[in-house]
Amino acid sequence: LSRLFLVLVGAAAAADEFGSATRTGPMVQVSLEHSLGPGGSFVARGHTDLSLSPLSHQVSVVTGGERHILSAAEVTQLRNLVDSDGFYQVRTRTSEDGPYALASVRAATLVCGDFEEYMTLSVNDEGVVQGVGYMVLSDKKDTACVVPDDVTFAPNMDAELPNEVSALPASSKQLAPPPELKNLKTMKDAAPPVEEQQSFFRRYWHIIVPLVLVFMLSGGAEPPAQGGAGGGGGGGG
Repeated sequence: LSRLFLVLVGAAAAADEFGSATRTGPMVQVSLEHSLGPGGSFVARGHTDLSLSPLSHQVSVVTGGERHILSAAEVTQLRNLVDSDGFYQVRTRTSEDGPYALASVRAATLVCGDFEEYMTLSVNDEGVVQGVGYMVLSDKKDTACVVPDDVTFAPNMDAELPNEVSALPASSKQLAPPPELKNLKTMKDAAPPVEEQQSFFRRYWHIIVPLVLVFMLSGGAEPPAQGGAGGGGGGGG
């Protein structure tokens, strides 16, 4: 009986281990880099561990983004980036030879948002990063924010598969577009005014209608007929 009990316990432990491995699936490590300069040179900023579940078709964040403390030289770079109204850039990828996913935000917005970042990694079934959503919430004026001496990044990380839709936090402030899109007109701005789309008659009906009435009244009656032809010559004497 004791031998049978040990066998059942061993089988239960093996089944639990198999079920746990099936639920969590393989682990994937995603690296994170950032750029503090206008030249686009990137340096490491930590990593995030993801767990894939092939059966349930889900992905979850096991360890969120690591805390990253800027050095004094990096703080100076960030201040220069804010003064030049530049963009802070982040990029991420799954493997050393894999493609990068890039995102950016105005450096001034990042500072005014107290470095509260929200990142959403979009990965495929194999854990390869396909894209990254990056958002910083801020209700302050960008010109009123100053870069502190001590800067620590601690992003809020999330992950999704292509068929999932993540809920990004609502922002009460519209973020500025990148410089190359500043002159791009929206559909509302590009649409012609409503008055220009009106027909010729609708714009000038108050002139056309009186003219038509005057023409009809003056030309309605026919002119009188001309006099008849002259009579024949008188008879001879």
